[in-house]
Amino acid sequence: MALALSFGGAPLIAAIWFYAGTDWSELASRLPRRATWIFVGTVFFAAVVVARRGVPRFSLDRTTGILGLIFIAAALVGLMRNTIDPQIALYSFLPKALHLAAGIPLLFVLGVEDRRLPRMLIVGFLVGLGMHAVLTLGFIDALAQHEGHNLVFSPPGMFHIRAWGMLLTCGVACGLGLCLDMSGSSRWLLIVMLACLSALMFCTGTRAAPIALLASAAFSAMLFRQADLRWFMLACGVIVAGAALSLTLPVPHPSWGLFNSVAESTSAATLDTLSAGRLKLWQQTVELISQKPLLGHGYHQFSYLRAPPYETFTHPHNAPLNFLLSFGLIGGGALIALLLLLWKRAIRRTLDDPSATRIAAFTALNALLALSVVGGVFFRLETLMALAVFWSIAIAKAETVDRL
Repeated sequence: MALALSFGGAPLIAAIWFYAGTDWSELASRLPRRATWIFVGTVFFAAVVVARRGVPRFSLDRTTGILGLIFIAAALVGLMRNTIDPQIALYSFLPKALHLAAGIPLLFVLGVEDRRLPRMLIVGFLVGLGMHAVLTLGFIDALAQHEGHNLVFSPPGMFHIRAWGMLLTCGVACGLGLCLDMSGSSRWLLIVMLACLSALMFCTGTRAAPIALLASAAFSAMLFRQADLRWFMLACGVIVAGAALSLTLPVPHPSWGLFNSVAESTSAATLDTLSAGRLKLWQQTVELISQKPLLGHGYHQFSYLRAPPYETFTHPHNAPLNFLLSFGLIGGGALIALLLLLWKRAIRRTLDDPSATRIAAFTALNALLALSVVGGVFFRLETLMALAVFWSIAIAKAETVDRL
């Protein structure tokens, strides 16, 4: 229960702290990150507690460990040899690594604890998103008028508005998975909630969110018998309903609202503007990778390497390119291979045990991975926390997850 509350409540806790503070700009910068640490600390503490009950059935093998060691070794060597600012590299990398690595003790806990825990984590995540949304909409007028709060990058309880959009995308994906074993009024109530979360997803201006959600739902529909054509049409309906409902929501800043964002991108009909500057950004990243291909430039060094007019970007907005830029072909290649191995294992485990809970986590996982190609999924603590949880549920042993 503590794990579910800390996971689902992280954005809500940060938002409450935010509203209770006096220096809003400072709280917007720091408290969301601290809220995610509550979950990370709870996971590691829970792993220590359940270890007293016996050693669980673990889901990591030798290949996973070897790839992980290669990545760590290459990252350390690159840090010592190539990094411009090692202090910034460590300060930025270690929290992100710990958030993603929280999936390992979570797997440990899933092997011992009640098999209802995965379901509780997903339900807690949905409830937390819903309560956070109510709190945000309730105070949005006051926030828009407060000069100390930047609505572009820091909605309440989030470090970045796009991170909020990514988590909302995960919420809709999770809810669609849970619909597989629900019926009656509870199922319709969940669908209404998903339509509201979808509307907020559009409102955040995260351009790739509906595409990633649709792609992940289509992939699940192709893989699993339970997720049939009617389920996929339900996913399409939730997305369409969300787009329509988003037109009724307040837009306190031009960067909010998917349609505003798309209009800004299409104002000049070039491929670069359509991609929000990402094509040139990726081209520049490839050139930087070629300068130090083996060990990379070190983590979070993009700010020192980039050239105008892209000085506002702190990362390449593409996870594979960011891995290669930061850790080189050796470390970045090992990390990419490790993630692909874990993704393949998630597919196999979900095919072997296609429970609604596991399909929900798998669909949310794929939505995040799709967003990582064009966004900062591996760069934000909130999304890394979600990534660790959904990945752990998807690759957990079959007997540790509720069946359909």
